[in-house]
Amino acid sequence: MAGRKGRVKPAKERLLTEFTFYASKCLKIRTKNARVIPFQLNKAQLYLDSRIEDQRQRTGKVRIVVLKGRQQGCSTYTEGRFYWLVSNRKGLRAYILTHEADATANLFDMVQRYHENQPPFTQRELKNKSSKLLEFYHDSGYRVGTAGNKGAGRSSTAQLFHGSEVAFWPNADEHLAGVLQAVPNENNTEVILESTANGVGGVFYDYVMDADAGRGDFELVFIPWFWQDEYRAEVPADFTTDADERYLKLTYELDDEQLQWRRQKIYELKSEDKFGSSSFSVDFLMKYLREFGLFLPHQK
Repeated sequence: MAGRKGRVKPAKERLLTEFTFYASKCLKIRTKNARVIPFQLNKAQLYLDSRIEDQRQRTGKVRIVVLKGRQQGCSTYTEGRFYWLVSNRKGLRAYILTHEADATANLFDMVQRYHENQPPFTQRELKNKSSKLLEFYHDSGYRVGTAGNKGAGRSSTAQLFHGSEVAFWPNADEHLAGVLQAVPNENNTEVILESTANGVGGVFYDYVMDADAGRGDFELVFIPWFWQDEYRAEVPADFTTDADERYLKLTYELDDEQLQWRRQKIYELKSEDKFGSSSFSVDFLMKYLREFGLFLPHQK
């Protein structure tokens, strides 16, 4: 990648300044089939990274709310980004709050995998380690918690905050009011709130609507489920589309395998609302599905 006046950045500099490059060289992830492989960002993650970097360069900080499909790697991206920042910069504290204990444990396992698989030239020595905490000798750290206790996140200052599946938090309004007060409104701070849809109403819905309307500092990132190439299912011989599916196929250029996968998920969840496609207005979704192509790297 060329810098100013066509200068090509050396690899050492890119590791410190480009997360996508760092991730591919220094982070390992566990795949759905239990393989541990280098972290190559997928389509949704590349888009999220481009939006975050655009806002950071414009405003000096990151305030993002992400409305997404299921299992698209937004948490994998955010945990990797925050690990990159705290392991390479002094005085940064990252705090991650999830909707349930199992999710908290899974995300912290992911962070430990990032740390344990670091190559020697980027490995940073730990000062302290527990089941929910990593602390480095250079006065930076990484902590996780669960949104069950109303006081979670109120007691300490953090420069980086990730709220995972915020729409499913109990007492979400109280949690966010406390946690966001703990993040200084200063440059080089980052707040990423993300969730799948959970119906109309609630504090996450309000954040999405406010970001959509341009109220406040948060900017909206919408990531639809059909960006995932693997979200397809074998189409039966008697497959026919109904009126809603024909509309989706025409409007969003979906194929029958994607529609069949959607059918199966709605059947499994026993609800189209829980699937997420109808939790926000059709006009809202259409607006973002028209616009996201302007930002998406490597769009097919």
